[in-house]
Amino acid sequence: MGDPIKPSDERHQWLEKHSSEITRPIVDSFLAQLTKEKSPKSFFGIGYCFGAKYCIQNLAKDGYFTAGAIAHPSLVSVEEVEAVTKPVLISAAETDKSFTEELRNKTIQILAAENIRYQLDLFLSVSHGFAVKGDLSIPEVKYAKEKVLIDQAYFFSQFYNASNGVNVQKDSIHGNRL
Repeated sequence: MGDPIKPSDERHQWLEKHSSEITRPIVDSFLAQLTKEKSPKSFFGIGYCFGAKYCIQNLAKDGYFTAGAIAHPSLVSVEEVEAVTKPVLISAAETDKSFTEELRNKTIQILAAENIRYQLDLFLSVSHGFAVKGDLSIPEVKYAKEKVLIDQAYFFSQFYNASNGVNVQKDSIHGNRL
């Protein structure tokens, strides 16, 4: 999409130019082409903030992803969460106007009710955007940002190994069930 929101921009003006009607076809076209060209056994999605919406959409039954990870999501609807059928890792900020405590709790309720494999990590003392534009001079922000990346790699490794013939439950590092 090529035009990140600038601090001087008004958020609502930027969002009008990046509505789902405009951006979803771009995302869908890219994922379809990549899937066709590479035929991956496993396909994982990561979405931070605005990108979380497209990650969540592709965790629905007909979505492209095997599993997904999102951090400080925004603009994700309850209906999109209700459509999730695949594993998801959610990294959330304690202070977040986009992914409020109420929405976090509703998300957990929906995923649990549908028996969807999920993990939600709530990072205290950080706010929305910590994993992308957080101030790394603040120890809590630095920790949270780095932990998100480590967690994503480990979370995806479970599903990558399973799709490539490795029994993740049996073949974990210590021989214990994960």
